[in-house]
Amino acid sequence: MSVAREARRAFWVLFVTERAFAIQRHKTLALHSTVDLPHLGPLLGDSEILHGFLDLISLFRPFDAEFITAWNSYAERQTIKPARPPDHEQLCQLQRSLSNCLADVSAYPESQQAELFVTCGWLKTVVWQLCLSVTTLTSTDYCESMSLGYPLSIAQDIVLVLKLLPQKTFAVNRVSILEKLSQVGSSLADVLSLNTPAILRPMTLDASTDILMEIIKIAKKMLGAGC
Repeated sequence: MSVAREARRAFWVLFVTERAFAIQRHKTLALHSTVDLPHLGPLLGDSEILHGFLDLISLFRPFDAEFITAWNSYAERQTIKPARPPDHEQLCQLQRSLSNCLADVSAYPESQQAELFVTCGWLKTVVWQLCLSVTTLTSTDYCESMSLGYPLSIAQDIVLVLKLLPQKTFAVNRVSILEKLSQVGSSLADVLSLNTPAILRPMTLDASTDILMEIIKIAKKMLGAGC
């Protein structure tokens, strides 16, 4: 592998890592997408993993400095807010982008599938949480991702995928997955605490609570098994 190719891949590993850290710990960004993406080629032996890595990059790439600034200021409840916070349509477009990032990951290693699906759901949850601060969410928004009940849909998708994967799948990224699952489950718990059936339709409160319990069970298995 050439030095240039190694440097390019290292940059994008740092790019993804920095954005995840900035969101989780409310930090600013130093890296921007000014470097070409890693190249795929028939002679490269790691093309299977690289495809998944490119999908991971595509999940984080829309989260620019403007979003991070808004996220940090509203999450920390600062008195000084961004001059121009993201509006309803921008946030809805970001959710659509996340929903379209993972077209088909069935050929990827199972550990990579788990990381991609959980990360995607976590990022959707992050955007939804920011929506609560900068705009008004309802139970009947034309954009489902801007509705109050969206965390239920996110959690349901994650549970369906993780229940199909073997326990050993989570060994590589156990800590990362657990932290992201915690935030997804917390948002779902907040929605359930409203005890408003209209938000959860077409699911019932009991069925929605079952989804939350499944997330807790998955997390407990990861912790108990030590993966």
